[in-house]
Amino acid sequence: MLFRRLASNLRLSSGAAGALAEYTLDPHPGGHTAKRAGFQVVIKQKSTDAVKVGIRLLTGPDGKTFLLHSTPIASTTVGSGILMLEGESNSAKMLGEWLQVGATCEGNGNIEWAVVDIYEILTPF
Repeated sequence: MLFRRLASNLRLSSGAAGALAEYTLDPHPGGHTAKRAGFQVVIKQKSTDAVKVGIRLLTGPDGKTFLLHSTPIASTTVGSGILMLEGESNSAKMLGEWLQVGATCEGNGNIEWAVVDIYEILTPF
């Protein structure tokens, strides 16, 4: 199992009127070694309890071209307190060599923000 931190103290902000905004992280190799990719997102700070945070997983063969693999964490209202969101890729689909994560932030009619840490866990064959 490979465990790595993809982002630390990453500030996510929604778009105007709370529209969904996506922050694409740098791609990294290693997808060929795993049958599944899991993600944990620690919400460290947030503007309100109404902010929504999610993770999208993209995969590709060469580090330049990507397609959506699955949405391991749907845009979820984080609620009160500091918490952790968890989700995994679709295990019925093969992962490409390169993985790229998109962190999402959405508001409830208002601009919202959250500060997060993002971790990835690759499960070997």
